[in-house]
Amino acid sequence: MTFGIPIPSYDVNATNFMNHREPYTDPYLRYLGSNSTFYYPLLILQSSMKINITVYVGGSSGILEASINNANFIQVQTPSTGNTAIFQPALSFQFNINPTIIPSIVTLRLRNIRNGYSIRSFDVVSTTTNSI
Repeated sequence: MTFGIPIPSYDVNATNFMNHREPYTDPYLRYLGSNSTFYYPLLILQSSMKINITVYVGGSSGILEASINNANFIQVQTPSTGNTAIFQPALSFQFNINPTIIPSIVTLRLRNIRNGYSIRSFDVVSTTTNSI
């Protein structure tokens, strides 16, 4: 299977969400409206794994949410960088993934709740130490 973002992946461009325009007009996600949601396919190659997702944001402090597939969203407060073009990592999101079929695709959903920040990229890293 060659579809989906492999794990681990670092500095994944946030503008590469599913169904984005080609070419995307901005170098990162900015001028986001409330409840803007972006979808990213993740390639899962293990039957059970824990992943951390770190999103790099810039601008005013706000609320960012993440979810895998249709699970409930988890919220983090984004850091204030004072400029929407200067980026820092928000607190990491942690998820347990237990697909029934390997390989599998799960969908990462990122949602902006409070405006005032931009999203440049994210890292997806497994914290599972051994393959099952």
